Amino acid sequence: MLAERYIAWVQEIIKKYSDMTNMMQDDTEILSPAQINSSLAYYLEISMTIASEYRRKAIELYDLEQNYLKWYNPLYKSIRKKMIGEMPKSIKLSVKEIDNEFQTEYSIEYWNWQDKIKEIQSQLDFLTDVKEQVKKWDNILCSLANNMRAEMKSLKIENRMNYNPERKIVEEKSFLEERQELDDR
Repeated sequence: MLAERYIAWVQEIIKKYSDMTNMMQDDTEILSPAQINSSLAYYLEISMTIASEYRRKAIELYDLEQNYLKWYNPLYKSIRKKMIGEMPKSIKLSVKEIDNEFQTEYSIEYWNWQDKIKEIQSQLDFLTDVKEQVKKWDNILCSLANNMRAEMKSLKIENRMNYNPERKIVEEKSFLEERQELDDR
């Protein structure tokens, strides 16, 4: 049951973020500059969403552990007190013996608490892995963007908009020159 809930949760998280990060919009398997820029633009949002989900789960785990201790401590003390009262004074009880007695007496509740804690801890561990993958994804996106810029620069694509067919050359214009021409019109 725990594994099934965890697997369902993981699949939900994977679907949620893979839809957001899918750069291949069609079957051409070619990345356009717009797709890379879109992915770069979404990176911060995705990163912040994952970080907030991680923090939410961390707080949920903390609250669960605190509630567990509120349940556990008084019962543990009563088991310990009862066991000490039943033993001769010369025999000292170990923590392990008291824990075993506690787990026997409160078996169902104890294992329910352990399952809940393990489930949230597993989710938190998974989100840690996702955060690491997002960092790697950032590096990949930056490399793709830099490669795309280098390709465009080598092809002089950015200058084709200034192409004058009558002169048969590409005119190099600065941003200020282009702005001045627009203002003159």
